[in-house]
Amino acid sequence: MTARTSCLARYLSLVASLLSFSLVAGARAPKNHSPRSSAPSITTNSSLPGGQVAVGYTSSFSASGGATPYSWSLASGSLAPGLILSGSTGTLAGLPSQSGNFSFAIRVTDSSGQTAQRSFSLAIAPSAPAAAPLGIGTTSLPSATSGQPYSATLQASGGTSPYSWSLAAGQLPAGLTLSATGQLSGTPASAGQSSFTVQVTDGSSLQQSASAALVLTVAATATLDQYGGRTNLKCANATGWFHTEKLNARWRFCTPLGNAFFMSSVYNVTPLDQTDDRGNDYATLIGKKYAGGEPVWAEATDQRLQSWGFNTIGPYSSAYVLPTSTDSSYPVDSNGLHSIPTKLPFILLARPGYYAMENNEVYLSNYTNAQLLAQPVKNMLYGASPYYTGYTPYDGEADYYDANLYTWLQKDLSSEMFWTQIKNSPYLPYLVGISTEDSDDTFGFGAGDAFATSPAGHNSANLAWLVAVVSPVQAADSRYGHVYADTTVYTKKAWRDYLAAKYGTIGALDAAWGSNYTTFDSSGSSVAGEAVGTGDGSTTAFSHTIGRLAPSRYSVQVLVNGVAVGGDTGNGALYGPQLSGTINYTSGVLAISFTAAPALGAAITVNFMQNGWGIGTGLLDEDGRLADQGWLGTDAISLSNASAGVKADMNGFLEQVAAEYFGQCRNQIKSVFPNILYLGPTTLGTWSAPSRAAVLQAAGQYLDAMSLGGQATLAPAMMDYVAQHFGDKPYFTGVYLTANPDSALNAYSQASVGSTLGTQPARGQAYYDLASGIQTTATSAGSYPYVGTIWWQYVDSW
Repeated sequence: MTARTSCLARYLSLVASLLSFSLVAGARAPKNHSPRSSAPSITTNSSLPGGQVAVGYTSSFSASGGATPYSWSLASGSLAPGLILSGSTGTLAGLPSQSGNFSFAIRVTDSSGQTAQRSFSLAIAPSAPAAAPLGIGTTSLPSATSGQPYSATLQASGGTSPYSWSLAAGQLPAGLTLSATGQLSGTPASAGQSSFTVQVTDGSSLQQSASAALVLTVAATATLDQYGGRTNLKCANATGWFHTEKLNARWRFCTPLGNAFFMSSVYNVTPLDQTDDRGNDYATLIGKKYAGGEPVWAEATDQRLQSWGFNTIGPYSSAYVLPTSTDSSYPVDSNGLHSIPTKLPFILLARPGYYAMENNEVYLSNYTNAQLLAQPVKNMLYGASPYYTGYTPYDGEADYYDANLYTWLQKDLSSEMFWTQIKNSPYLPYLVGISTEDSDDTFGFGAGDAFATSPAGHNSANLAWLVAVVSPVQAADSRYGHVYADTTVYTKKAWRDYLAAKYGTIGALDAAWGSNYTTFDSSGSSVAGEAVGTGDGSTTAFSHTIGRLAPSRYSVQVLVNGVAVGGDTGNGALYGPQLSGTINYTSGVLAISFTAAPALGAAITVNFMQNGWGIGTGLLDEDGRLADQGWLGTDAISLSNASAGVKADMNGFLEQVAAEYFGQCRNQIKSVFPNILYLGPTTLGTWSAPSRAAVLQAAGQYLDAMSLGGQATLAPAMMDYVAQHFGDKPYFTGVYLTANPDSALNAYSQASVGSTLGTQPARGQAYYDLASGIQTTATSAGSYPYVGTIWWQYVDSW
């Protein structure tokens, strides 16, 4: 073997040895061998769910990546006292003992020793105040009637909702059940009195409970007295007149004989002002159908209404359908009168505001016609500010602080033929109550701003805001055809007096409002007797340039020999029954045209306010101008952009205005009809929303019961709002439902007010449901305030 051969052999042997070692090493390598894993990361959001002192808390941290299992620890900062972090599970739990905001960092470590950390924040709220002890607010239950549906809701207070109710002892009347929500309902099977104990438990972790003993009286099926009262449900008193009482938790009308009475009334039971879809006059049609005319129709109508379940005649109705009606065609009654045989209780309406503004002649008990006032009451909104662009009622709103308004009411009630016949009738006890004013003429007492109307957008303006910006004087009103000798708008004057009495100085008012008035009065000057010309017996046209500019709108008064014969209407026109003309407020040019020439030597003069309303800087000059909107604002409904001082004073004065009207009307009614209930306007609140708090507070002082406007039961929040401001007092509701498609009015669209239904049966069912439902509807305090309904109206009209 050569050296070369020997070297090659040794080389090959070495290679073989190396290959053999490599194969052995490869065979022994671990099968799970892999590169080093990635580091873990914490995936929990850095803002943890909040907790509360003394309330158990649990939250878990989570991670991804790295090698499991993980271990957890506090990296920095401090946990909320009372909380502990579990190192193995990453759970943060415990009972927090201190409130505050806590910041800390949490570290996670995987099984290979790799770590990650993240900062966290945790807010612990203070412990909740201890719940008030659980109690039962229901202390008495409204009575039930055998065979009639019944419902009452038990009331609890304190504790922690939800509440759960159960019967703890005794038995409910057969046919009634108590639900876990506290609803006692069903149809009692028989008359009698049941005593039982109810229990309520709350939803707290310690679960409080309370119990109360209750008594429920189930009366026998009702029989009715002559007025329609339930003889099986007695009031505490029989006064000889309709009155109101609260029996257990439920308000009631009580008949003169002392029996409970739920009023189901109908407005406008009259043949007047009604036509059918062909234009036929209703009065003409009943004359053809009923021999004997309206008296025969009236008796048939009363019988019909009674058979339908109605028991009261509402406002606007014909005198013929009232129990005081007499006619020779009727049989003689026990009083020796030919009175209408079917007698239903009734409500009457006086309209002092509207008719005192008109001041037309009325028919007196001495068989003469006469005006009741020497000067009519003004429509204070006739002088409305040009900066108010909202709704203004066509008939306006009476000047509530004009004493003539209440003089008219007193004279009307005591001397007008209709009222004196009612007062002297032996059937006067059938009169449930007297309303004053149609809701159309009490716009300022309509839907307030606390709730939306149905349909939306019909909330009334705040009357105090309107008064604040109306003209303080009016010389004439072309709408009603009047010239005023006394030009004062007394409600605006009352606004001035209210603020002067409260603040004392104009500086104090300005400081409270952020305003810049210079006086509580007008900064302008009153000009009287400026000569225009002298009559010659033939000249009818006169022109004159006022010497002292500028005359204020509504203030220019035209006089002949000192007697007011005309005035400006705020738009540059002059009005008078015997004249017309114009006034240019800037130039002072006055042009007057008489229908008959002033007599020879007659002095023609003008009175006016120079630089007053809309020009001056006094409180009485306020018209809502742009410069003053910084404190008055522009929102006449909610006063949302008025200063806080303005808003408080507007609401304070609004209550005074309402109290003036309600109080004065009540006084006049009670002076003539001392035993009759005062019911206020035909509706307080309109479009299914209650009046403002200030109006309700005034009404609560003077109204015996209140009529609400709307076609549905008030929502619970509304009922509590009314109870808060009107008080725990009774009210009834107007009902407005239409169903034109299957009626003679199918050519006309549905009414824009009330619920619209497709058929008359659906309409009747809707009324039944509403009338039944309001009798089982209570405030949150457990008071049942509804005492009746009034349906609009007897005969549908397009």
